[in-house]
Amino acid sequence: MITTREEWTRISNNWERIVEVFNAKVPDSNDTKNGATPDDVARHLTELLGFDTLKETLAVVCEAKKHDGRIYNENRTYLRPSLPSSVVSDLAEDEMVIVKARLGHLDDIHPTHINQTISALKKFEEITRSIR
Repeated sequence: MITTREEWTRISNNWERIVEVFNAKVPDSNDTKNGATPDDVARHLTELLGFDTLKETLAVVCEAKKHDGRIYNENRTYLRPSLPSSVVSDLAEDEMVIVKARLGHLDDIHPTHINQTISALKKFEEITRSIR
């Protein structure tokens, strides 16, 4: 069984990889011609981490940002089954202190970009699973 510490380390490392992809692929507000679309980002992250790992990591981030309305409820519902139960326990105890300490860089990706990527991931997963 994975311990909570091991889970957090794995999820934190995956979040770092997601942030790196966003920093490399998503333009800043002044660069509109060189950035990747949410579909491109979702596809790249899925190739890098796989559907399950990506969904798990984004589920933890969404749970940490559960009061942020810029992440749609339908996207939270889509990810909720991927949320590890031990992480939910930690979030219930002391949400933001634990998450910020364990994830770091939580605010490095704008919630709207997270939401767009989740929407694109849902589409990409539906297409991929339907052709299998």
